[in-house]
Amino acid sequence: AVNDLIVLANASGCTLAKITQVQPGPSKIQMNPGVSAPYNPPAWGSFPTTYSSNDTIVDLGNPKVRVYSVSNNTLQVQDSLLQAGGAAPVDLVDGIVDLRAQYGKDDGVPAGTTAGDGIVDEYSNTQPSSSAQWLQVLSVRIGILARVGNYEKPVGGTCAATTTAPTWSGGNFTVPEGLPSCYRS
Repeated sequence: AVNDLIVLANASGCTLAKITQVQPGPSKIQMNPGVSAPYNPPAWGSFPTTYSSNDTIVDLGNPKVRVYSVSNNTLQVQDSLLQAGGAAPVDLVDGIVDLRAQYGKDDGVPAGTTAGDGIVDEYSNTQPSSSAQWLQVLSVRIGILARVGNYEKPVGGTCAATTTAPTWSGGNFTVPEGLPSCYRS
């Protein structure tokens, strides 16, 4: 379908491209360059690999990459895929002050576990930094800290609504204004 991403592959290599037109009849696809497909090459002959009949085409559909973040106590989402900067962030929920993630990795850590067996060996707060490390990620745990928007007056000059850092299975959350806080988290 138009706007689907495809991977062209053979023994020599592979190329990611975006379908810009499907011709009726013989069902030929076009991958024209332009604003809507800036990574498509300007001409068929300029692909880094030469392709011919019976090579593999994998249709990835129209995938989305969503990045969640917290800004000004608001949970936001930003859609992007192969775009510099992506789309503008969209506000989702107010009152969110911290967002944490743990990556469930099948990496053979700790000792005595087996890497690559399809079982999460550890949960780590460290974001993978290479494609090999991302391949080890089987699950993600997410922790979100929300707070009631009501400011509670200090008692005797000291805030007492939240006095210890809220926790989750991945550790402590960060309270933006520090502890003790006059907001209940």
